[in-house]
Amino acid sequence: MALRPALMARTLAVTRGEKHAAADSLGIWFTSTESCAKVLAAGNRELLRIIAAQPPGSLDELARAVVIKATGFLQGGSQTLAGAMEAHAHCAHAKA
Repeated sequence: MALRPALMARTLAVTRGEKHAAADSLGIWFTSTESCAKVLAAGNRELLRIIAAQPPGSLDELARAVVIKATGFLQGGSQTLAGAMEAHAHCAHAKA
């Protein structure tokens, strides 16, 4: 974790051309474990998995990949929900 003032000073120095980032530098700095945890939330991990599996050539390609993935998830989820509702209705009818 980097302290915010040190991070800002380094970032500005690189921006001004006074310092150069190392070629093997990670390029990602977090000021707290909370900010790191937010980036690594489940939705973001899934997005990173999609990008790693098939690197998009543009944001449009990434958006299409995410929409296709979400559509499949929603279809599966709605089928599960429909099955649960049908089972509940069947149980309620059997009790009556």
